[in-house]
Amino acid sequence: MDYKLATIKLANIYFGERRREDYGDIEELASDIKAKGIISPLAVMRQSGKDDGTDYLLLAGGRRYRASTHAGLDEVPARIYPESLTTLEIRSIELSENVNRKDFTWQERINLEKEIHDLHIEMKGEKVGKSSTSLGHTIKDTARIVGRSTESVRQNLKLANTVEKFPELFEKCRNQSEATKVAGQLEEKLILEELATRAKSNPKVTSNKLSKLYIVGDCIEGMKRIPKGSINLVEIDPPYSIDIEKAKMDFSYSGAYSEIAESNYEIFCRELLDASYKAMSDHSWLIFWFGPEPWFEDIYSWIIDAGFNCKRMCGIWTKSQAQSMRPETNLANSYEMFFYASKGKPILQKQGRRNIFDTPPVPANKKVHPTERPIELMKEIYSTFTHSGSRVAIPCLGSGNGILAADELDMAPIGFDVVEKNRDNFLLKLKG
Repeated sequence: MDYKLATIKLANIYFGERRREDYGDIEELASDIKAKGIISPLAVMRQSGKDDGTDYLLLAGGRRYRASTHAGLDEVPARIYPESLTTLEIRSIELSENVNRKDFTWQERINLEKEIHDLHIEMKGEKVGKSSTSLGHTIKDTARIVGRSTESVRQNLKLANTVEKFPELFEKCRNQSEATKVAGQLEEKLILEELATRAKSNPKVTSNKLSKLYIVGDCIEGMKRIPKGSINLVEIDPPYSIDIEKAKMDFSYSGAYSEIAESNYEIFCRELLDASYKAMSDHSWLIFWFGPEPWFEDIYSWIIDAGFNCKRMCGIWTKSQAQSMRPETNLANSYEMFFYASKGKPILQKQGRRNIFDTPPVPANKKVHPTERPIELMKEIYSTFTHSGSRVAIPCLGSGNGILAADELDMAPIGFDVVEKNRDNFLLKLKG
């Protein structure tokens, strides 16, 4: 839009009705204007036929106008637009003036850029093609208006559209960095859901024998359906009932984790242990992962009560990384523990092996489940306790890596999980 830059009298400007009501500390700005003058001109439009003698309508720069009046200025620099401006063009000028406001929240800033972009699309249409003769507005044009890089504006527009569609997911975001992370996770989630839908209709996946070994349903009921005395190894990695969203700094797997309330945890564990014991053969092994704080003694006693032989000397998985929610008082934790217990008198396949399993965790950007164990770790644990051809039951299956590990060892696995989304992610692994 064409304009002329000139100095005009404040008395000739009609302030009009403004969208913005709070102009902050006018006195401070007035003092600055007295010392340095007005650096950024006001935006005005010529108008005719006004009885009060004003020749211009203020389009943008209300705070500078107020401060200039307070400072006692007679004249101010202004960009003067023609009277022929449309309502959309006037709105565009007002929005563009606001892009450098310092008091914007991240939501207000990305929404402003989106509003400017959408407004110019409405006025000029969207440019199609890369020809220099093509008409219309582009993201590059918006970037020039707001004084940012094209890629920055592109990402802000994308984020603004996502926030508009799923506002409830961004309510707790303290800054744009957190919001961008949430948006990335959401995009990945939507992509995975679409891929999972395709995988479930893919004959290559549905005909894979492993797809039928991941059963969606209650794990206790599932273990009860297994023929008695048929399982050589049961690996239980239950929810820890420790409020995992607070315990894990990177918890971002909405819908993938089904926690068990502390008040129900004993009943759940005892029933699962009882069902597992009945399904296990006369000489077989149990692996039971747990959160030692606060469950160490409780779970140990529940395992004994179920009829297993067990010692307090646990198996330990050590990781190459550590984390602490309270680093000022707690050492960062870099290991997880499991009880190994027996029914009857089974023999270790790797006799004399130490109880430390040192395996790097699954990288955070490759996890599909918050407590996902690496396949190599599960292969080492399974092969330590039982042999090729063994029947392995995994009641709380999660990512499904237990099935993959057992299959690679030529064992016969079966597992259960109550969350269908976890099975969907498992099918994606089978699709490759």
